[in-house]
Amino acid sequence: MAHAGLMLIAVLALPASSAAGQASPPPPRYEAFDPVFYFRSGGVEIDPPNEEAWRKIESAMSRDAPDWVEVTAHTDSAGTPEENMQLSARRGQAVARRLAAIGVRPAAIRIVACGEHHLVVGTGDGVAEPLNRRATVDWGRGKRELWTDPSCRALGAGTNGRD
Repeated sequence: MAHAGLMLIAVLALPASSAAGQASPPPPRYEAFDPVFYFRSGGVEIDPPNEEAWRKIESAMSRDAPDWVEVTAHTDSAGTPEENMQLSARRGQAVARRLAAIGVRPAAIRIVACGEHHLVVGTGDGVAEPLNRRATVDWGRGKRELWTDPSCRALGAGTNGRD
């Protein structure tokens, strides 16, 4: 069973009044959404296209433009570790291009290529496993701590919130 990091989308409510009569920031409401995109073996084409997930992402981001977006891309273990790292980077770039096409600021997008690290289906070397060929998209508002797992590579650091 595939599992990626759970995405929480903040949906802001109308401001409430504080005791001093000034508007206080609204508490965020969260909607669970876990966008995962899968790829054909050796390629960067999302398979299946998953247009419903793209519509949800576009709708959420148009309601509240993100300050940061992180695309984390993976491969299965069918190639060499270096080939897989490069392939996961190209997959992340393909998702980033699609995000830019729906209006995400390219400067806000950070790609993390993990190659064959962090398999959701544990396999030995050289195994083509469709559930491991994936990319996830996380986004939010404000500052984001930029940390990358040492087994992955960050590309295009993007912005770390609007300074």
